[in-house]
Amino acid sequence: MASLCGRKCGRSTSCSRCAILRLFFFEVTPTWVSTGSSWRTTGTTTSTMPTPSSSPYPSPCRPFFFTWITSTMQRLGFARTNYVVLALGVVWNGVALVPWLPVQVVAFTAFTFQRAFFFSEFYTYMAHTFGSVSCGRVVGLCTVLAAALNLLVWPAVALTDEHLQGELRYFFGGLLVLCAPLAVVFVVFERHVRACPAREIPRAAAQAG
Repeated sequence: MASLCGRKCGRSTSCSRCAILRLFFFEVTPTWVSTGSSWRTTGTTTSTMPTPSSSPYPSPCRPFFFTWITSTMQRLGFARTNYVVLALGVVWNGVALVPWLPVQVVAFTAFTFQRAFFFSEFYTYMAHTFGSVSCGRVVGLCTVLAAALNLLVWPAVALTDEHLQGELRYFFGGLLVLCAPLAVVFVVFERHVRACPAREIPRAAAQAG
């Protein structure tokens, strides 16, 4: 049995910390978020690469996500909610650089919240800005561009595996570096929204004014 806690546990037995981590990663986590990530096991080894989870169980975290995201967007608006998304992205990419499985609980949690925040804000902003007539076309265009960029993930991982001995710290480090230009984009976006309060969520615009 593989060790999860970082200690040299035997293959036939594992410590209590391993049992708790195994329960979290392989039982609780896929049930919490059906669209998030789970952890893959092969034989006696545990992969630290996140893989899609297809748990059929409803997520008890969804009401919490809905309440927190709604209140945050109403309070901060589109412009400043972007910084929450960016901060969560920095956290999960940064923690992914740490080669210790237990701490990846933080990365998983940050990734889940970041994904929920991003898509909630994205679709709300598109509907608010472009309306029902053009929203679908704009979202479709953005989806096509995102899908094209998503195709780069596989060759990036393949190159890392072939030329860097599978050291994924370079991969996650690259993602962390890409957060820097996003900060500049979000600052410009905030100025753009503040110049026209009609583009902002009414409650947040009133508070900013």
